[in-house]
Amino acid sequence: MNKWKCLPFFFMYFISLSMVVLIDLVTAQFSLDRIGSSEYWSNILTVAIANLLVLLSSTFYDVDKLKETDRRILDDRKEIRQAIANDIDVDFKDFIVQDNLSRKITSWKNYINRKLRKLENKKASQKRDAAIQKLQSMITKEYIDKYIDSIKIKYYYIKMSQIISGFRSGDEVERLESGFNKVSKDILPKFLLSISLPIFISSFVMDVKDFSPVLLLTIASKLVSLISNFMNGKSYAKVYVNEVVLYNLDYRIKYIERYVSWKAKKKAGDTNETTII
Repeated sequence: MNKWKCLPFFFMYFISLSMVVLIDLVTAQFSLDRIGSSEYWSNILTVAIANLLVLLSSTFYDVDKLKETDRRILDDRKEIRQAIANDIDVDFKDFIVQDNLSRKITSWKNYINRKLRKLENKKASQKRDAAIQKLQSMITKEYIDKYIDSIKIKYYYIKMSQIISGFRSGDEVERLESGFNKVSKDILPKFLLSISLPIFISSFVMDVKDFSPVLLLTIASKLVSLISNFMNGKSYAKVYVNEVVLYNLDYRIKYIERYVSWKAKKKAGDTNETTII
């Protein structure tokens, strides 16, 4: 998922929150003493915290809801369960080992090729040519076969639990050994929403001294910011489901399909089968 996709939602959050400050700036009640007071910024902070909690709670709640109701997710989960029951054999572990090895080799070659491209752009010299020759030798089959086990390179390592259950092995252990993490995750949206309301109401207490039209405008702006962040959270939940949840399910399906193809080649006696990412 593109990490920048969520920026518009948080940008809208800060825009709605800034309405509170802008209202103070255009009213007759504004003064430099007030904007520099701890009471003023305490009010701003409580509104900010309340809106952030509402944004998070509505996002978490709708993501969990969509996971249980979205037909695409339910169909993908069903397909994965059927594939696990019908297609996966004891050699699935062998496939994952081979696939991870292929991933490591690919990452190593990409790393060396990046270094080669940098050297090739430099001015020709005896030192440069020697470095290029050395790097080229490090991506030969002989070198990789000899040193791949000891090579330290970052790559995405697939675990069986990730494909079978959708959890990395550490997460799965926690899920099996203790129900606390699951309970915490399930009740978090409701908890955030419940504490956001008293925090939000406390900001009204700071405002209510003398009734005036300005007070009504301030309260209205806070309500608008609260509602807009609630809607932003619901909107982002759909983006998250499309770009993260469904992507992960589709990845697991395609991974099992690659395994089935690998198994068929293996059964047919193809000893040169490889797993390419």
